[in-house]
Amino acid sequence: MSSEQGGSVPGGPAPYGAGPGPHPGYPPPGYQPRPEPGYPPGPRPEPGYPPRPGSEQGYPPGPHPGSGPGPQPGYQGGYPHAGYLGGGPGYPPPAPAASALPGRVVGLQALALLLVIAGLAIPENGVFGVTSYPAWAGFAVVAALVALLAYPYGRSRSWPTEQSWTLAAVGTGALLGYWVIVVLPAVTSNVNFAQTLGVACAAAALWLAPGRRR
Repeated sequence: MSSEQGGSVPGGPAPYGAGPGPHPGYPPPGYQPRPEPGYPPGPRPEPGYPPRPGSEQGYPPGPHPGSGPGPQPGYQGGYPHAGYLGGGPGYPPPAPAASALPGRVVGLQALALLLVIAGLAIPENGVFGVTSYPAWAGFAVVAALVALLAYPYGRSRSWPTEQSWTLAAVGTGALLGYWVIVVLPAVTSNVNFAQTLGVACAAAALWLAPGRRR
């Protein structure tokens, strides 16, 4: 019988679907493929997936991975306001600012300035110190002012007390240098005695002022 009449060719392969069993190489009826591990491909779940109860967006409570340390206790959010000097919950304490001076220190510094000005402005034998050596006179007044205003200036700049004391020491040291160069050679005069008392008051105020390194 010819192949045109639907028969098989002797010695040839059987037509598809003919015969008692499936064609070699084909899965049997009812075959269910078993998926391989990791199939189908897709994005990997993020840390903390699946979500845990009480978490947000699938992350466990606490800092998220890679987010760094969380805010300090007491943090209210936002940035510190202008002029913030530190301190408060969750922040390091600010550096101690220059404290208020005791009354005796302020009194001694003010008295030192007055005595220096008096020694320069009061004439002796018709001679004024401010006209005899005006440059040195101006230097002495400025030095006494620096010693007097060091602490108020330090408080306005939020300086530590030690730094304000250092500025007062610079003014007092300059005043002492003026006394050695100008006043000491003629210390027996009355006006120079007044200036000597002024320098002594400035030195005593510096010794009693807060912030001195002991």
